[in-house]
Amino acid sequence: MNLLPACLLEADVHAYVWVLVYLSIGRYETNDLRMGEHLGTHLDAPRHFAEGQWSIAEIPPENLVASAVVVDIRYKAATDPDVTVTVSDIQKWEEENGRIPKGAVVVQCSGWSAFYGKNKTAFWGNDREDTTDFHFPGFGFESVSWLLEHRDIVGIAVDTPSLDCGQCKGFPVHVVAGTYNIYGIENMKDTCLLPSSGAILYVAPMKIAEGSGGPVRLLGVWDDSASRGCAAYIHVNLLMLALDFCVLI
Repeated sequence: MNLLPACLLEADVHAYVWVLVYLSIGRYETNDLRMGEHLGTHLDAPRHFAEGQWSIAEIPPENLVASAVVVDIRYKAATDPDVTVTVSDIQKWEEENGRIPKGAVVVQCSGWSAFYGKNKTAFWGNDREDTTDFHFPGFGFESVSWLLEHRDIVGIAVDTPSLDCGQCKGFPVHVVAGTYNIYGIENMKDTCLLPSSGAILYVAPMKIAEGSGGPVRLLGVWDDSASRGCAAYIHVNLLMLALDFCVLI
């Protein structure tokens, strides 16, 4: 994968205290924030790699509330950082959970978000800032192509730096997803705490006119009453799925 060095990915992040004064009515604060669109937990709009497709401001609101289809690849990622979500992984999910619902977001669970902001070497897969030697999981081109051909999804999401795995050449997943107006979410937090099915994602990106992407707040909500075997027991889980914004190490 060819990317800018990791240090440059975070170099243009500045938050300045612009005005901080005490008025007669009390304390007043305002700040000036300047940053790139594709940092921290963020949404890749289709136009990021597909000219003429939706900007972040053009994604229909109904596509931003979606069922989460969580595909667990931790068993593979634990021994091989270059693994991808495959067609077989998706078909295995359907064998266990049923057909992927219309309008879903397919979410990768690799456990990678545990490294974010803590272990740069583990997160990127190297300590040399060599963008040709990144090692982290992602979606495979074949699996995303299969989803686009056979299922009606609105997005894909990863708990790693990129939809394309670290060793993918070029950005085939970004390109094919964008071409079909499918958005992507990168650097998602705690995807493996979500149930494999049954959760609803609330995707709240910053609405930037003509934006190719932007920061996003994510909430996962699900009811695990059925799993507790008690019809009278109602327990709603609420999980914040966006990482705290920070510069990586």
